[in-house]
Amino acid sequence: MPTSSGIPDDQLARARLAWISAGQPALSAPRHALPEEPTRSEPGLAAPVADDAASSALGEPAPDPGAALRALPTAGLGILEQALRRRYVVAVLALLLVGLGITMAVLSQSSASQVPLATPPGVETQAPPPAPSSPTPEPVALRVHVLGAVASPGVVSVPEGAIVADALTAAGGLLPDADPAQLNLAARLADGQQVVVGTRERPQGDVRGQPSQPGDGGAETTGKLNLNTASQAQLEELPGVGPVLAGEIIAWRDGNGGFGSVADLQEVSGIGPKTYETLEPLVTV
Repeated sequence: MPTSSGIPDDQLARARLAWISAGQPALSAPRHALPEEPTRSEPGLAAPVADDAASSALGEPAPDPGAALRALPTAGLGILEQALRRRYVVAVLALLLVGLGITMAVLSQSSASQVPLATPPGVETQAPPPAPSSPTPEPVALRVHVLGAVASPGVVSVPEGAIVADALTAAGGLLPDADPAQLNLAARLADGQQVVVGTRERPQGDVRGQPSQPGDGGAETTGKLNLNTASQAQLEELPGVGPVLAGEIIAWRDGNGGFGSVADLQEVSGIGPKTYETLEPLVTV
């Protein structure tokens, strides 16, 4: 039988059954007439629940009370996923900051002290070429004239820094009648000097070759004694020349207007070939 609302009882029963199946509270005892639907103009009034059940029974979809419950896990998963994403982003940013700090620290230390790179195995390191050494200066040879009582009178070569004893050794050594007492055997030699070795009969050894000083009687820078300007005392310093022979040389010089050449000494009385051979390298005109 239809109700006062025009809905058959069997349809209303099916609507109630659907309502209860949806989890809604059971309705009251069956009603044969549904209340009239309140007008929309009255505030605060809602449509009767029976109308909703009836509308679902008439083909309209009924509300699903489990839909909200099924939506809860999905919503919870979304919130959890967002939280995990935030934590992941924070962790990544923290790692980036830590890495940046470590990089800055390493760069500051490397700029303070440069660490040499390790040479890979199998790679030979080339040593820097040695600096060119300055050429060793060659020793300077001194030429010294040695005459008198030596085995090999003449010009000898001795190294720079040599002394008189070295020059005598280079000249073959002393003769048995040599008297080197007047020589300073430790005196250093200079290039162009002359070493005269006296004998026991005429101990007049000397080292010559220094430039002449004003008033020295005419000794030249070569070390040779000028026969035309030498004094009696200077002539007596020559080997083999004593006071008598020095006087003869001066007498011949005064009587002949001087010596024209060293060979004129052979005309002086008392000068034989041997004496001339000794004096010839020591004098000049």
